[in-house]
Amino acid sequence: MARFLQKPLTDDQLTRLTDHLRFENLSKNKAVNLESSKEIGLVNPDGQFIRKGKTGDWKNHFSPELNTRIDEWIASNLAGTDLQFVTEIEKQD
Repeated sequence: MARFLQKPLTDDQLTRLTDHLRFENLSKNKAVNLESSKEIGLVNPDGQFIRKGKTGDWKNHFSPELNTRIDEWIASNLAGTDLQFVTEIEKQD
């Protein structure tokens, strides 16, 4: 990323950035978890935007009806593009 942005990083900066971007740390970040949106009622106050960091966990939270609606929305909004929305991967940590 640093190379792409043409922003060289020192070893210390790279270490700090890597630590900041670890899933365990992102999941505790109030900005990432939309805490301010919870306060004004835009998202579920009991949930977290970052949950487990595993693809496919949405199946434990979506009803079959909601899943169908989202599949239709994705198909409609990506029609005519070469973009794909991947909801599952074969192998993960």
